[in-house]
Amino acid sequence: MDTLSREDLIRFVKRQLEHVNLSKMEIKRLKQSLEEKDAAINDLLAENSQLKSSERENNEDQVTSPAENGSAVNADMEQLLELNAQLTNEIALLKKERTRHEDDLAAVLQTNNHLRSQLDDALQEAAALREQQTATDVFSLELKDYEKKMVQLNKSLKSAETALEAIKAEKEELIQQLSTQKGSSVRITTECSVLQRQLQEVKNELNEEKSRNRELSTAMDRLQDNFNVLVSAKNDERVTLEAKIAHNEELTNFLQRSNEQKSMEISDLLAENQVLKSRCDNLEADYQAYKSRARYVLEQQAKTVESDATNKHDNTEQVREGLACLKHELEELHNEELLNCQMMLKLRGTECYQLQVRTAELEKQLQDEVNANKKKIRALNEEIASKATMEANLVSELERERNRCEDAIRRLTEIQKERSRVVIPPVFPQHSRERPTDSYPLAEITGRTSTMSSNTFKDEEEEHERTLEDVLFGEEAADTDSPRLNDGNNVKSVHQLMEQNERLVKNLQHTRELLSDTEATNATLVAQSSLLKEEIRRLERNEERVRHIENSEYLKNIIIKFLCPERVSGERMQLVPILTTMLRLSPEETERLNRIAAQDEAARRESEGTWGSYLRWGRLN
Repeated sequence: MDTLSREDLIRFVKRQLEHVNLSKMEIKRLKQSLEEKDAAINDLLAENSQLKSSERENNEDQVTSPAENGSAVNADMEQLLELNAQLTNEIALLKKERTRHEDDLAAVLQTNNHLRSQLDDALQEAAALREQQTATDVFSLELKDYEKKMVQLNKSLKSAETALEAIKAEKEELIQQLSTQKGSSVRITTECSVLQRQLQEVKNELNEEKSRNRELSTAMDRLQDNFNVLVSAKNDERVTLEAKIAHNEELTNFLQRSNEQKSMEISDLLAENQVLKSRCDNLEADYQAYKSRARYVLEQQAKTVESDATNKHDNTEQVREGLACLKHELEELHNEELLNCQMMLKLRGTECYQLQVRTAELEKQLQDEVNANKKKIRALNEEIASKATMEANLVSELERERNRCEDAIRRLTEIQKERSRVVIPPVFPQHSRERPTDSYPLAEITGRTSTMSSNTFKDEEEEHERTLEDVLFGEEAADTDSPRLNDGNNVKSVHQLMEQNERLVKNLQHTRELLSDTEATNATLVAQSSLLKEEIRRLERNEERVRHIENSEYLKNIIIKFLCPERVSGERMQLVPILTTMLRLSPEETERLNRIAAQDEAARRESEGTWGSYLRWGRLN
């Protein structure tokens, strides 16, 4: 029945309803046959009245002519006596047939009551196992038993119908014999009156049988109503179970899709982080002095990001495996519960109800935990969106800084060209990070114009250019004669680089926080899975414990031996495995029992050489 689809179950129930309708039709047909038999009995009574009137006429004729009809009356009296004996025998047979029919009807009523009690039991069992699919199997078995009993009832009704037809044939034969023997005496009239009374009794009995048949029909209607209620309840339960299963599958699929999306987003974030890192490396190519320090920091950050990403990927894989294990374990638990409930349904109804309540609570807890996980995932999505916006802002800021650097390089090239043309070196604008020795004093300029030649001036100018480029760009400065415009993409001030590094550190902190949140959710999921496993083990231990507790006498003897051991050494240690198997104890409980037994054994060995041991053996302590 578990493998049948919903349409097959509906078809099966319709077939059972057709069987019930056929049984109703047979009951109606039997009622019609009973009515026909009542009509035949009424006809017999009418013929009896006619016979009485004919007998009265014959008596009058006999009074008028007694001498003539004496011999004929004697012959008729003998024939009537023979007929009377035959009628008494036939009446006795009819009484036996009636008692047999009454017994059959009582058996039918008893089977009907038994069926009704079985239906009540089925209702109770269906109410107790409303959320389990094994009830359909029980219901199908009960329907099969009901069909068998209906077949038996039909057979008994057919036998009763054949008996009634035989009675009808016998009555017709009696009517023919009475029609041939119209000239009867007073004795026949008395016997006819007796027969009339007996027929009246038979009629009363038939009326009683009619009332019983009416009661049977009402009982059948009640059974049909109960059957319809059971069918509707089973259909509703099946629909609710299918809806719950579909909802749980949708939740698991949604969680898997969300995990895949999160892993893809994490990989995209890592790729974007690598792109930003490459850009930072390209921008810091000409800053060798600062590069050694910044590169070390970035490498450390990249290592931490990669390690965090790998940890997060491993955690997501662990979460997926944990979810798959939980789903598999839940399916196994569900199957085991179904099998155990199917085997031990009648003996442990109350325990099944408690287990149903407990499973409902666990499902509610799981639903709450799934909702909490959804909220956490929603928060993670929001944080990832905020991180994406922050990264877009960082990219725009980097573009603006690059444009600024290009403008600064362009200005510097123009200033260098003007400086190469003019003898007096130009005064560069002071940067926020420049040293106070970058500008030239006026005395140094006048001294150079008066005393030095053009060659020495060119050398000093080149030296001055190096110091300025060292201050602005570092040791790798561009040549004044052939300045490169492509270096504008790699120029930045130290302050801006520090700000950029701070922003990168903040982004890394955000990613670390996200990873810590995911690790916390993974830890909660692992804890929940461990709790579910413990609950499953506890339920299994309860079932096995109940199975072993059925042998209560043996368990009582084992517990008494463990509490009050005999003189055999190490008996408690030998009883510990038996208690663990019967009571399904956990490893901690078995270890505790072993510890207690070992302590008792050690105390016994210490006290063996003392008087207390003798007292204990003598049952005096």
